Amino acid sequence: MLQKKFVLSCVFAVVIIIAIGTVSVMKYQEGSPGTAAAGAGLIVLVFIGWIDLIRTFAHTKRIGKIWPKH
Repeated sequence: MLQKKFVLSCVFAVVIIIAIGTVSVMKYQEGSPGTAAAGAGLIVLVFIGWIDLIRTFAHTKRIGKIWPKH
């Protein structure tokens, strides 16, 4: 039960971060390049986190031959 709440809170946090990043990137059209860069950075960090999570999951399921962990 606690693990399910943790996963839901992580998903909620990711949705909020992507929303903030998207709004920041949209601000670029209004002439705010610094805000757009910060938003794009947030989105990239979320994607890097999900890729790392998938790699870890792959190794727990013993399919490390596909994507070897260093």
